[in-house]
Amino acid sequence: MKKIFLNNIANIFTGIVLPKDKSSLDLSSNDSEESPFEKIPKREYKIINISDIDDDGNISKSLSEVKLDDSAKVRKYAVTYNNILISSRGTKMKTAIVPETIKSNTLISSNLICIQIQDTSKYPSEVLYFFLRSIYGNKALRKLSSSSEGTVNLNQKILSKLEVPLFEDEKIKEKIIEGVRALNEIKGLFIDQRDSFSLVEKTLEANYFKKYEDKFE
Repeated sequence: MKKIFLNNIANIFTGIVLPKDKSSLDLSSNDSEESPFEKIPKREYKIINISDIDDDGNISKSLSEVKLDDSAKVRKYAVTYNNILISSRGTKMKTAIVPETIKSNTLISSNLICIQIQDTSKYPSEVLYFFLRSIYGNKALRKLSSSSEGTVNLNQKILSKLEVPLFEDEKIKEKIIEGVRALNEIKGLFIDQRDSFSLVEKTLEANYFKKYEDKFE
């Protein structure tokens, strides 16, 4: 099978670095004496962290929010439909494909890397996602990464050297795309069910344990 380097078909970037103890981040270069009328306006953004992606590649619907500069410096970390996200470090690599439901004001944090397939490459995002989640993609990534004691360390440079399969048969590509979309839809249904079960559980807790709350403290 023919292969192609990932940087020939995609743009790759690491997420934004956020302060741990602040609810907002000012990336402007304005000093404190500058007129308030010249300051960059703020905007509410949603943030995808590595903890928001489960082992099945589902992205949580309850994302944290942060107020940041409404500027190109921040918007460059935004993700869109069909972008692929992969964890940059860990013993278990997490991958996800961004669904249509993700809003345009959604960014990724620094523990994630985004792979944006170039339109000109015509390489299906679903095919790359399928490969990265496979044992073959996993082995290829671990071979390239600077891993120690089972921990994988990925960055833009490493990912750019990753060779991915180049399926030339359009029928095979279509089958992979259909399979990935169908599977993700099924996974989504299970997430909704899990959320419903969790809500029922919390309601039961509130109904039957609340009066004993002081006894558990």
